[in-house]
Amino acid sequence: MILFIFSPPEALIMNGQHDPKVDIWSMGAILYYMTYGREPNWNPENRNWEPPYGHCPVPDPLVQDLLKKTLQYDMNDRPDINMLIRHPYTRLP
Repeated sequence: MILFIFSPPEALIMNGQHDPKVDIWSMGAILYYMTYGREPNWNPENRNWEPPYGHCPVPDPLVQDLLKKTLQYDMNDRPDINMLIRHPYTRLP
């Protein structure tokens, strides 16, 4: 399980194909792990970006927004790298 902790849901079914949006999920999963100390949920019925049971949402709205955008179960709903570069949380001053 530890090898797949930051892998997107589609990583196991893409048969070696790679779409850059798998990396978007991984970035969001790493941020989620840094924020909550747990991996995000893969269940398509759940809102993957929400905090785990018993945790309060992180108070920073920019982190919440970034988690919501990057941890979309459907990779077509995830942003591309250009949006992440322009996001207020990841943009350098």
